[in-house]
Amino acid sequence: MKVAHSLSAGKIEKLVDMAVELQQFVDQAAAAGDSLYETEKSVLAKILKMGHLAIDRFLQGQGDGDLGLTAQTADGVELYRSNTPQKRPLRTVFGEHVFHAYVYTPGPKQKIALRPIDARLNLPAGKYSYLLEEFSQYFCVEQAFGQATDAFHTVLGQQLSMDTLERTNQRVGQQADEYLHALPTPPVKEEGALLVATADGKGVPLIRDHVKAPPVHGPKPSRPGNRRMATLACVYSVDPYVRTAEDVLAALFRDEPERDAPARPRPCHKRLTACFPTMEDAGSEDELLIRGDIQAWTWAAEQIHQRRADGQVLVRLCDGQESLWRTADICMGLEYKDDRQKRSENVVDVLDLIHVSGYVWLAGRAIYGKNASSVESFARDRLLRILRGKAAGVIRGIRRMATERGLRGQKLTDVYKACNYLENNLERMRYDEYLAAGYPIASGVIEGACRHLVKDRMERTGMRWREPNAGSMLFVRALEVTDLWEPFQKHRQAVERKRLHPHRKLLNDHSPNANIAL
Repeated sequence: MKVAHSLSAGKIEKLVDMAVELQQFVDQAAAAGDSLYETEKSVLAKILKMGHLAIDRFLQGQGDGDLGLTAQTADGVELYRSNTPQKRPLRTVFGEHVFHAYVYTPGPKQKIALRPIDARLNLPAGKYSYLLEEFSQYFCVEQAFGQATDAFHTVLGQQLSMDTLERTNQRVGQQADEYLHALPTPPVKEEGALLVATADGKGVPLIRDHVKAPPVHGPKPSRPGNRRMATLACVYSVDPYVRTAEDVLAALFRDEPERDAPARPRPCHKRLTACFPTMEDAGSEDELLIRGDIQAWTWAAEQIHQRRADGQVLVRLCDGQESLWRTADICMGLEYKDDRQKRSENVVDVLDLIHVSGYVWLAGRAIYGKNASSVESFARDRLLRILRGKAAGVIRGIRRMATERGLRGQKLTDVYKACNYLENNLERMRYDEYLAAGYPIASGVIEGACRHLVKDRMERTGMRWREPNAGSMLFVRALEVTDLWEPFQKHRQAVERKRLHPHRKLLNDHSPNANIAL
């Protein structure tokens, strides 16, 4: 005990001495007129050293975990103390630490069932602290692993290998996936009046051995064959936002907005996931491929069931990819209902206006060629008509113009492509009704997610992923780009506490045996 007291007292003295030295350093730097940059950098380094010493003292204050020669679990299993304290390495945001503590097993050469100090402090299974793992993810979810290692070293003065960051990301990614399927229901008073579900696909470049690398010189394929499609799904709520067709047209063409226009309602409790196709065990040594869009819409359907209030309007907002709509129907149990029946259940399907705009411009360029002013005039006029609920007439008019102008070849193909797209989605283009009801009509949320969640991190120059690693990164980013990061950190620690430390209650009456002067 005296040794422990002396050691702890020495650490207290060192902490005080370091604090005094820090104050003296700052005073001297101020008197000497040192630059803020150099002073700030030196202060950070000194504070990190103080933090390391403080954590050492904290660990010393836990004692050696001695609960006696034996300890009995709640279900009556007798555990036996190790002969000597065992070495326990730990790494925190302040650096490397080591402490020694007893462990308990059911018998000789059997698996450790209780680490009293680990259980008391809720330590992870490995050597890296939860905060260190969290900090490492801050760096690697926004930049390449190599850049993240450099950034981590620059800020915290520690070197983490790329392999460590990747393995940590995979582990945290699995936890993030589990958390996304167990999200708490948002408070009703914080939800918007409308519930919105949207989905889209985004390709991720993968490392695939069977794909031939494109040549360094010469023509390259427009979309190399090393991409795997991830399906993103998003569920959020929002209040209605009533607009006119003219308002929307002005926004599309970046016209000067009216100054007294009401503020657009913000999405509430936006939840995201991203899913690759996965192989699942189907029994009898068989495997079943589960498509990414099925997984994404199944997750969205669970969120909708959990969050949707009685009678609440559900707006499903996607582009014209028919497979997305069919999968949504199947996952939500709507595959046998026509559009009229869906509307009677307050399910409103909306075709993303941005994609509609793209096809209208495609038709305009086919008809008017390089006459930019005529193309823009054409696009403005047809989009305004579509927003006013006249989509069917617009389609007929475009076809008639193509016939009257005698279009051939690629121009005629483009017109047919645009008209077929619009015609196949007419039931989802009742924009006059949507605008009057204040429904969202553009999938900016999911398009932004595709760009930020996937493209900004996963598609950097020369970047290639292995599929499991890519999936883990997307799950972590799905939490990082929403308001779920902090709740997730608490959740994963609580889950790990139950899994790693099931006998923690044995320490309820335990007090550390190190005598530390406070």
